[in-house]
Amino acid sequence: MRNFLFITSTINTTTMKPSFYLSVLFALAVCNTILAQVSGNANYAQEQQSQSYWNNRTYKDLYNLPDAVFLDDNTILLEANALINVKADAYVAIFNLSQLGETAAATDELMNQRLDNIMKDVQALGIAKKDMYADMLTMVPVYEIEVEKKLFSKTYNEVPKGFEMQKNLHIKYTDSALLDKIITIAAKYEVYDLVKVEYCVEKPEQAYKTLRDASIALINERVTELKKVAVNLDTEYHIVSENSEAFYPNDQYTSYQAFSSNSLEAIKKKSGVTQAQKPVSMYYQPLSNRNFHIVINPVIVEPVVQYTYCLKVKYLLKRPPAKEMWLITPNGDLKQVKTE
Repeated sequence: MRNFLFITSTINTTTMKPSFYLSVLFALAVCNTILAQVSGNANYAQEQQSQSYWNNRTYKDLYNLPDAVFLDDNTILLEANALINVKADAYVAIFNLSQLGETAAATDELMNQRLDNIMKDVQALGIAKKDMYADMLTMVPVYEIEVEKKLFSKTYNEVPKGFEMQKNLHIKYTDSALLDKIITIAAKYEVYDLVKVEYCVEKPEQAYKTLRDASIALINERVTELKKVAVNLDTEYHIVSENSEAFYPNDQYTSYQAFSSNSLEAIKKKSGVTQAQKPVSMYYQPLSNRNFHIVINPVIVEPVVQYTYCLKVKYLLKRPPAKEMWLITPNGDLKQVKTE
C-alpha cells in the first residue's frame, strides 16, 4: 500500500519577515514639518535651558517612541501623542506684604490699613471683595543690638524693639489684562513682591476627553491605513496604556542673559574697562508642537495651560494558517507530520 500525503494549507509563514512590515510602515510615515524659529537673544541661553521640558528624562522616555514599533515578529505598538492649549478661566495673583511696628497692635493696625486700601482700589476694577483673601503668615519680634559697657569690657545684647508681620494677599480675576493695573495699585501702597500667578481651568476633564477622542480616532485611522496595504491587525486582542499630564505657565519660564560683545576701542587705547551689568531676562517657553502628532489650539499669544495625552495600543498581527501535513500509514492510520 502506498503512503499518501495531505497538505491542508500551502501558505508558508517563514517568508513573513518583520522587514516587510517595517517597509510598509515606512511608506505610510508622515513627515513632520519643522517650523523655523525667529532668532533672538534667547538663542544665547545656556544649552541646558534651551529645552527645559524635553530635558526631563522621564517625559522623554515616555513620549519619544516612533509612531509604530515592532516588538517582535507578530506584535506591533501604535501610539498617539496629543497636546491641547487651554486659556485659563481665572487667575489668582499672590502678593507678599511685610509690615513693621513698635507693638503688636500697632503692626496689625498698619497692616490692615494697607490691605484695606489695596482691596478698595482693586474693587474699583470690578473685582469683588469675596475674590480677595489675606493669608496670615508670620508675626515675629524684631531685635536690635544694645551695647552694655562695663569697666574693662563691652557686652552686646539682643533686645526686642518691635514686631514684623507678613501676609499674602490673594486676588482672583478673570481678565488677564487686569494684572498690570493690580500691580500698579499694589505699588502705590509699597507692595512690590508679586509672589506668583496661579492659572485656573474650571473643567480640565473636558480637555482630557478631547485629547482622548482625538487620539483614539488617530489610532483607528492608522489601523485602517495598514489594512489597505495588507497588514491586518487582530482587533480582538490589544493592550491599551495611557498617560496624561498638565503643565502650567509657572513652570514654563526660562531665564537667559542677553548676548553682547565688548568694544575693542578701549583695549586699543589701553584704557580701563568697566564691565556693565548684563540683566537676566525671562521668557515663556511652552511645549513645542513638533513633539506631538495632534495639536489642538496650536497658536498661542499668551501663557496657557497645556494638557498632554499619550495613548499606546499593542496589536497582534494576524498570522496566516500554518502548513499542516498528514500521513496515511500502510495500516490506514492518520499521523500528523511536523514541519518544523
